[in-house]
Amino acid sequence: MSKALRTWDEYLIGQLAQSEDEAVAYLNAAVEENHLPTLLLALRHVVEARGGLGKLARDTKLNRAGLYRQLTEEGNPTISSFQTMLDALGFKLVIQAKTPPGKKSARRGVAVPHRNTPL
Repeated sequence: MSKALRTWDEYLIGQLAQSEDEAVAYLNAAVEENHLPTLLLALRHVVEARGGLGKLARDTKLNRAGLYRQLTEEGNPTISSFQTMLDALGFKLVIQAKTPPGKKSARRGVAVPHRNTPL
C-alpha cells in the first residue's frame, strides 16, 4: 500500500498543529520578514492548524467572510482584529526594543497615554 503524498502546506499545517512552540517560531519568523502578506499567510496557516476559519470565527465572534478577507495577501486587518485573532489562537502581541544585544534601552518607565489623558 502506498502512502499518499501531502502538499507542503499540509505538512506545515500538521507540524504547526503538533507544537505551539513551532507555531510561535513560525509567526515570529513571519514578523521578522517585515512583509504583511507573509505574516498574513503564516497566520492563515496557524489558523488552519488550530481548527480553521470557521472555528476562529466562532471563537472571536467575527464574521467568517471578513476573517477570510483579512487573511488574504491583500488583507489589512485592524490592530484590534489582529489582537482578537491572536487571543483566540492563544497568542499575544509583544513589542520589543530593537536594542542591540548587550546594550540596555534608555527608555524606562515611560507612561502610555490613555484616550482620556490630556496631552
